[in-house]
Amino acid sequence: MRFIFTLRRYKPADLEAVEYLHVYAIQQAGAYLGRGAWDDDVYTIEEAYLNNQGEFLIGEWDGVFVAMGAFHRTSPERAEIKRMRVHPDYQGRGFGQLILSELEGRARAMGYKTLHLDTSVLQVPAQKLYEKNGFREIGRDMYQNLEVILYEKQLGCGVFANHSSFEALLQDKEMLMSQWSATYYAVLRERGENWDARLPMRQQEQWEEHAAFMDALADDGFVILGGPLGDGEEKFLLIIAADSEQAIEVRLADDPWTPLRLLRTASVERWEILLGADGSDRPGA
Repeated sequence: MRFIFTLRRYKPADLEAVEYLHVYAIQQAGAYLGRGAWDDDVYTIEEAYLNNQGEFLIGEWDGVFVAMGAFHRTSPERAEIKRMRVHPDYQGRGFGQLILSELEGRARAMGYKTLHLDTSVLQVPAQKLYEKNGFREIGRDMYQNLEVILYEKQLGCGVFANHSSFEALLQDKEMLMSQWSATYYAVLRERGENWDARLPMRQQEQWEEHAAFMDALADDGFVILGGPLGDGEEKFLLIIAADSEQAIEVRLADDPWTPLRLLRTASVERWEILLGADGSDRPGA
């Protein structure tokens, strides 16, 4: 069975699902403070985000609402990342990374120079995600008896450095369309010379170590999706988010199955994921 992860802009019909995921995910992290003024934005998304020079994205896995994330304007050059949530049953698959990357791209396209956010000390996976993506801790604070970490990231020039405004950016359709998609790598791995064809995958030497290694790559957001191709276990496809092919080679060299020659990399190709394939969340649609 084939599953697809897509991102699209929030619609009013999503409100109930957004409210549920907001509460449930943060409850599971042990950081829920109850209903209060601090989460009024969740119940007024259009006013707080879409009409405030911001964005609110919905992530769906095979049509099921599993993740979300947003940002809103806090000054002419600053935007705040908010409401990053992934349903606990779907965590560790890189969905948070996909949403954060897309939010950064859209914030940069709208002319923001700095992103900032906060997260509680209890939300360790969130801290790792932000720090891996270049956010640096700039302080700590107490909020309703909960310690929070304050993060900030300079977006830099990026590909939109020569555009003074979002309106000017709209004039360059080709550049805009390239930014409204995310490019990753499709990595094809295949059986190595020491693969025992008499045994299934889970009975190969050091299977547990290999599985733990791959789980860690997924938790880091390095591997987005992965699994055997076709009905057999001869080839394996990985969708990877990385800076370069060399970075992929270095990381996969640490796979216990690589030195054992149970797996080898057959090919590495750049792969473009078109987010919101129906075009409904692109400007002008």
